[in-house]
Amino acid sequence: QSRGLGDVYKRQSGENATVSMTISHEHWAELLGGKMTLSKALAEGLIKTDDENRIIRYFACFDLATLNS
Repeated sequence: QSRGLGDVYKRQSGENATVSMTISHEHWAELLGGKMTLSKALAEGLIKTDDENRIIRYFACFDLATLNS
């Protein structure tokens, strides 16, 4: 099952989000587990978003290497 950022972090619908993304649970676990980078997930189309640049800037706020490469 895929979820938007609003669903994962705040358990809200995400209707008012200014940017959103959809990723499978499996691929999200790979990102957080260090097995895949954000850039690879975006390049392979594993993350669906309407604004890749904003997603990249958002995840740059976190100290996890796979979210910043």
